[in-house]
Amino acid sequence: GSDEPQSPSETNALNGIAHPFWDSFSDRLSSLYDPINSDTYNPLKLDELWWRNSFKSEKDCQFKYESSFVPVLEEIYFLNGRYKSIQEILYQSNPDSLNPIISYEHLSTKCTKTSRDKPTFKAQMKPVTIAYQDESGLVILSDYFDE
Repeated sequence: GSDEPQSPSETNALNGIAHPFWDSFSDRLSSLYDPINSDTYNPLKLDELWWRNSFKSEKDCQFKYESSFVPVLEEIYFLNGRYKSIQEILYQSNPDSLNPIISYEHLSTKCTKTSRDKPTFKAQMKPVTIAYQDESGLVILSDYFDE
């Protein structure tokens, strides 16, 4: 093995412990009222075994935003700020009531001509930063455009 010190995130991942942000976010979310279910929101699904085992067959859960559990687990352990993984965590935890949407601020629209002389419009988008604030201050999840 290597004698190099591991980052807290690497240590958490090896021990199956979610990044502390997710526990804080889950606690806050599950304290909020869910008007669809007339109860509070479910805690976030942060268990690695759930993610590894819930998508094995057609009758099981289906991914909505990601195509594999791997980027979701990377998000849970390392807080990478990938929009699709964040959306998947939120959606799978509360599929009846949370349908997370990423929106972008419209900056401008440019008209270009195609080879058939039909005008097409291409919007230039500016990414919206997803952030969460708790008692310890502001934690920024992402401020980049995620394809």
